[in-house]
Order: sequence, then structure tokens, then C-alpha cells
Amino acid sequence: MRVALVIERFRAAGGGVEQAAYRLVRELARRELELTVFCRQADTAVSAGASPVALGGPRFWQPLRVLEFSRRAARATRGHDVVHSYSRTRRQHIYRAGGGSHAAYLERMYPDPARQRWSPRHRVLLAIEEAVFRDASQLVECNSRRVADEIAARYAVPRERLVTIYNGVDAQHFTPEGREARGGPLRSALRLAIHMYGGSRHTDTSDISQFWVSMMAQMPTRRMASGAICCEKAWTTGATWSH
Repeated sequence: MRVALVIERFRAAGGGVEQAAYRLVRELARRELELTVFCRQADTAVSAGASPVALGGPRFWQPLRVLEFSRRAARATRGHDVVHSYSRTRRQHIYRAGGGSHAAYLERMYPDPARQRWSPRHRVLLAIEEAVFRDASQLVECNSRRVADEIAARYAVPRERLVTIYNGVDAQHFTPEGREARGGPLRSALRLAIHMYGGSRHTDTSDISQFWVSMMAQMPTRRMASGAICCEKAWTTGATWSH
């Protein structure tokens, strides 16, 4: 079986989608599948067990960059038995929607999402994902049930086309043994502690937001790394996280 994985940037040290793609490639290579990674650019130090093929293309102006990469990826992956895309591309067998649709992102991030739809960047991203969601030949991979529900409701995608696969965790790296060895010094350096208790079926993210507001107010001169905390649902009652 010839498998193609498509992602704009393929990096071992990347975050989010890049890290998820890297780990998948490493595991598929371990299983000795015939795997090729097609990307716009790749980290030359990547050693995931598969040689990436850099398709090149423009790096400027995101609408042009996205459209051209989609076109090049479609041409390069012809003849593969499975094409799994981790980027916004039009042609593949499996499309990873990740954190949800771009339309939902606009509604979360902008007070006037309708105005943002006139932006060339957003128009391109919305057009590609809508074409994918309307294409009955493609499966859509979601990383949570909430994302699957959102796409099903917004684009009327049948449930049989939506596959929920949660983000994996490297059990060899994230171990209880490393809590104090790595976590302790990090907490001391940052003087930062997050403690969340899910006493019910949901964790109230408003409490978390208020925590960050109070922390920022108490330490106005301290440089803090920006981040996002996404607590979709705490299904395990009484879960306690302290990092």
C-alpha cells in the first residue's frame, strides 16, 4: 500500500499539527508501510523514518501559498492508495479538520466574522474546506466529538464520513516519573501553577480565564509565555491536573 501524507511544513520540533503529523509518520514508518511525506518545506534534521518530498512553492501571501500548495500536492500524490492531508488541500482521501472548521474559528475570534469573509486569506481557506466537506469521496478526521458535531451541523456532513481520533500522547515522554524531574524545576522557574478540578461533567473554562487574568494582574512586569488552554470536556469526574 502506498501512503502519502500531506502537510505544508514537516518538522520534528513543530507544534500542534506538525507534531501530530510527525508522530504519525514515525509510527507508520515503524510498521514498514510505503510512506511518502509531501510538504512545502521540511526540516533537514527530520528523521521520522520517511524521506519528505519538498514541493516548494511561494512562501509569501498566504492565499497564493495555500492554493499553490494544494495544486502541487494534488498532482504529486496521484496514484497513491491513501492520501492523508494535514493541511488545507482540496484533493485527498482523508482530510484532518483538527480543531474544527475555519468558519467556526472566525466566529470565535472576531466580533464581526461576516466582514472577515471578504479577506482573501479567509475566502480561500473557507472555499477549500467547504469543497472538502461537500465532497462525499473524502473522510474527515476530527480530534474531538465537539469538532465532529460542529462540522456535521454546519455542513451537513454525514456521520459515516466523520472519524474522531483523539490526539495521541507520547507515553514514553510524558510519564509520572518525570513529574518532579522536569515539572518541578519548570514550575519553580516560572512560578506558575495551574490546578483544575473537574467536580462535575464539565470543567468551567471561565474559572481558568479568570485565573489567567488574576495572574497577569499580579505580575505585570513578568514576561510570560503566551498560550491557549482548551478544556473541551472533562469526562473523568474529579480529574486533577497540576503542571
